[in-house]
Amino acid sequence: PSKSPTAGPTPTPSKSPTAGPTPAITLAPAPASWVEIASNGFENGSGGCSWNDWTDGGADAKLITYSSNVRPGGNCALRIRDNTGTSRVTSRELDVDNKSTLRVTFWYRPRNMSGSENFHLDISKDGGDFVLVSTWSNMPSGYNEAIVEIPLAGVSNVKVRFENEGAGNKDRVYIDDITIEAM
Repeated sequence: PSKSPTAGPTPTPSKSPTAGPTPAITLAPAPASWVEIASNGFENGSGGCSWNDWTDGGADAKLITYSSNVRPGGNCALRIRDNTGTSRVTSRELDVDNKSTLRVTFWYRPRNMSGSENFHLDISKDGGDFVLVSTWSNMPSGYNEAIVEIPLAGVSNVKVRFENEGAGNKDRVYIDDITIEAM
């Protein structure tokens, strides 16, 4: 121990109580955060392609491995073309019980889509009919990110569907890296 004196007096505790009780601190609940409930880059983990719980719509929906149409960083992407009943893909049923909002984030690349040709995102809530949520037309070239938020009040399960409305087989949209979150 030091034998030299301290620079000043040592404070002593107060002998009298404080003026009143310490006020309680009320914390606001933490804001809800997004929870990932599904994602798909259409790879199978072994270098090949896989639907990974999405339903193949038929002849006009295909998994492709062409490097110019696959988003950088992956090996596979989804291609939907023209506007037949097979120009679509659908997610598995997703549990969204007690969630208020669904967010779908994905990347898309149009090819030969022009004028009124478009593709759209639809949703089915609790097994009901699919309803149009958002449409993309007059799209810029290259891969573009899209983020769509959908209210879910009172909904327990949803399915998400992408569908093309091109005029022919050469009117295509490539979709990759889909992430579906709920809050």
